Amino acid sequence: MTHLNQYAGTPRWSPDGKWISFDSWSNKEVQIYIVDSEGRNVRAITHGAYPNVVSSWSRDGKWIYFSSKRTGRMEVWKHSIESGEELQVTKDGGFNAHESNDGQSVYFAKFDEAGIWTIPSQGGAERLVVADKPQVLYWGHWALTEAGLYFLNAEAEPRARIEFYDFATQNISPILTLEKRPAFGHPSLSASADGRTIYFSQWDQQSVIKMVEFSR
Repeated sequence: MTHLNQYAGTPRWSPDGKWISFDSWSNKEVQIYIVDSEGRNVRAITHGAYPNVVSSWSRDGKWIYFSSKRTGRMEVWKHSIESGEELQVTKDGGFNAHESNDGQSVYFAKFDEAGIWTIPSQGGAERLVVADKPQVLYWGHWALTEAGLYFLNAEAEPRARIEFYDFATQNISPILTLEKRPAFGHPSLSASADGRTIYFSQWDQQSVIKMVEFSR
């Protein structure tokens, strides 16, 4: 899909399935790119000598949310696909943002603080939804669905587990205990819109010796 000769990651599908946004970084800068589903028409949509990372699409496909350090700290911004206009969404820190199904709210984590917050997509005051989870470094270990939020509790005993916050009841319930240590530092949890299927990652390190037979 990409041939930029530099690192690329966090790919996210547009709602119509025609485009993919992703971030790509070299030794000099990190920018948000888009590419069509055939691997063509790749182009950068952000610019500047500061990190622009971890994108996601608005529900109508007209905006791309991303995190940028252009103000000196990581904040959530959004970029208009039509005009190129960029608007700041959060003012007190924000990372890994996702728009609600109705397009009215934006949910986000913070790079240096545990928890999940929400803010009106048109601007306003932020509100803490889940306190203290997912923990710092696990900013990518949560997922937004129609009914609530899945997230990682890395400090649960006896092992880390995935929990669910129900929007209707505001209750948190345990869902799954991980068998191994959870991955961190990158997007590690996703879910289908109806919340019936979740995908997660965990460390599965192995050390093996193999014998290779060479043909003559």
